[in-house]
Amino acid sequence: MRIGLRQNRLAAPKTDSDLAYDSSVSGRRGYVDRKCDKLQPCGSCDRAGVPCIYTDRTKERKYNSDHVERLEKRIRQAEARNKSLADELSRARSNADAVSSSQAREPSAPWAHAKSPDAVSEVSYLSINAAGERQPYLGSTSGVLFADLIRSSVSSTVQSDLTPTFSSPGGSEPNSIVSTTQVATVVRKVDNLPPQALAQKLVAAFLDHENIIYPFLYPFFLLDTLEKVYADEDYYVSQASPFEVFILNMVFAIASAHVAKFDWQLLPSAESHQARAFAEMNHVLSHGSVESLQCLLLICIWRTTSSIKDYSTSMWHTVGIAVRMALELGLHRESAYPIKHASELDDAKLSQYRHQELGRRCFWCVIAMDRITSYILGRPLGIRDDDIDTALPLVESDTLLTRPLASTVAGMQRIAIFNKIVQYRLFCGKLITSLHRKRGPDVSIEDALRLRDELADELDLWYSSLQELQLPDNATSDDGEQSCYLSPTWYEVLYANATLMIWRPCPFLSDITNDRHTLQRIYDSAIHAINTYAILHRSRLINYSWVTLQSVFMAGLSYIYAGL
Repeated sequence: MRIGLRQNRLAAPKTDSDLAYDSSVSGRRGYVDRKCDKLQPCGSCDRAGVPCIYTDRTKERKYNSDHVERLEKRIRQAEARNKSLADELSRARSNADAVSSSQAREPSAPWAHAKSPDAVSEVSYLSINAAGERQPYLGSTSGVLFADLIRSSVSSTVQSDLTPTFSSPGGSEPNSIVSTTQVATVVRKVDNLPPQALAQKLVAAFLDHENIIYPFLYPFFLLDTLEKVYADEDYYVSQASPFEVFILNMVFAIASAHVAKFDWQLLPSAESHQARAFAEMNHVLSHGSVESLQCLLLICIWRTTSSIKDYSTSMWHTVGIAVRMALELGLHRESAYPIKHASELDDAKLSQYRHQELGRRCFWCVIAMDRITSYILGRPLGIRDDDIDTALPLVESDTLLTRPLASTVAGMQRIAIFNKIVQYRLFCGKLITSLHRKRGPDVSIEDALRLRDELADELDLWYSSLQELQLPDNATSDDGEQSCYLSPTWYEVLYANATLMIWRPCPFLSDITNDRHTLQRIYDSAIHAINTYAILHRSRLINYSWVTLQSVFMAGLSYIYAGL
């Protein structure tokens, strides 16, 4: 009906009312512009017999200059990033054409086109592809053998065409730590840095979250670098060392993922922070010092915790490089730490003590990363417990080394929390080497069951020792910004995951039929793990990551297995 009226109006000659309407809308030359008298409807439209429609500008959204400037900066960053990606895509296509032409002359790998059953292929995808790996080997703790056991017990006739297939070794995707094309396109510019207020917020978020579980960056160094960069623009462009630029921008990138839980608008900026840091990659990794090890650890944290995109070209290789670098520096031996006490030291000795304790913290962070990666991929440990005689960091030294931050977080020693988490990682490494291996002929079934019970008791002892940390009873804080490492719920997840790894089927006990007690332990732990993960996600204490996804998926498979 409305269309018909419009057509008639266009076809018929205009009346006086039509001309009045045209003049009020467009101010056409030759007619008097009749202003609105703010009535509803206005007098002009009422006399012309036309609908009175106007916009109430008092209800329009207003944007301040800071918001507009931030949006313009993001547009410029996005345009630069798009150009970089377009160049990288062009080079990748040329390389892919060369690889495909060479592969056309070679027989294809048997796994390149095969479709696996759903559960097995999904676990493989979570363990390999999500971790950036492209190699076909997976061990027991990755869950692939466990998923295959479930698959054999359930008659499944549905094949999923959406399940990703694995590319053969020697594919076009590189296994290097960082793509060289990413490095060449980033230049040092002060304009690319976040505003100072936002930068301070990101650094504080890093120190209050990641620095608790990975305390290999001293707060006073990080805060001092931040102050120098924003106090003098020339310092960042020409005077700051590659190490300072890399550390600061990687902290921005890692913290953005954590802060994004509370302000999603900060999410796109994490990529630009990471790109600026990786521009200094060749310089910071060429020395092979403790500083290089710190940079490698930041890369591992970024790839492990980032929920923006899968940047992990190969966690297995990256962590392996960090392990070998720590061994070359001798950080696994207590003899590398000559100063035993920090009391009454002069400035020179105090500086040396800080540096040696920095190496100690870096080493234990590497061990924690190694245990996480080995557990997810089911592969051998990068360094065995028997090769380590380095002591954990002393709680007494934390006050000296973490200034100007308080050494306690909500009444808890920061380094005490770190030590408890490292003890858990070491326990997981013990599980990998004890239960998830083939049982020798000299080990009886009774001995194997006794070992499993001893491991369960050791896990219970670790869990009960958490009372020493005096964690708060509430799982979340009022403002929602509490770190998950200060929440008892997060430690319940660790306990449930380790319990599942102890009681679910493993190569060491492959010929043992699970009794009702074992199945009940698996069932209870699986439900507890799924529920606690849900609590942490709802309370925004953890972000999505491939490590979290793999753990939740394995808990779900354990729940299905116990219910069969």
